[in-house]
Amino acid sequence: MIFQRMRAQAQGVNWFWLVAEFLMLIVGFFIGLQVNDLQDSRIERELEAEYLDRLVADFEQSQSQLRESVTRMTAVLGTLDAGMDLLSEQALSEAQHGMIFDAVSVAGIFAQFDIALGTVEELKDTGNMRLIRSKELRGGLADLWQRYQKIIRLSEIRALYRVDASSQLSAHLYPKKGASVGWDTKSVENNRRELYAALARIRYNQAADIADSRKLLSLLEENTAVIKSILN
Repeated sequence: MIFQRMRAQAQGVNWFWLVAEFLMLIVGFFIGLQVNDLQDSRIERELEAEYLDRLVADFEQSQSQLRESVTRMTAVLGTLDAGMDLLSEQALSEAQHGMIFDAVSVAGIFAQFDIALGTVEELKDTGNMRLIRSKELRGGLADLWQRYQKIIRLSEIRALYRVDASSQLSAHLYPKKGASVGWDTKSVENNRRELYAALARIRYNQAADIADSRKLLSLLEENTAVIKSILN
């Protein structure tokens, strides 16, 4: 009896519409998933574009700062070279002593590596680096970050060497009234070799700073070009 009633009920069912409704439910479910995926993708693309714009702004500002630093440090090297060359002269005039004093005066000028990497840090720390679809750009940002960290560590070491050399330079100075210093020409004449060695150590480290600045500048320019090609 039970099977007869089930068979009778089954015979009364419109199977076509039942299957059609089931398929519509399945299709609707997958369409809903697709819509959600499209919305998520749109949000991610908007976030990516925002990050790219911020990176361009950061990198262009950093490039400007590095170019100014390289220009300043190149002038410093020129002043150092001029002063060091004079130390080989047999007799130094007052003007030449002034040029050597200028070399000592600029010995304490360091390169500046204060580049803007806040957006890169945010991408790295939040896991949003995945939003950057370009494999080339992700690799470029990683190279820039690693190079920057290495340069900062090396610059700190070089600063210690410069401080040690600067203490040798201060031996040729003496205090004067008005918070100024005088240049002990006799001390310079008697200690040319030591003075030259101290200036040479400082020059070497400052030249290394310039080379690192140019490397950072090159990486920033490369990454900026990649970003602009993506945005265009």
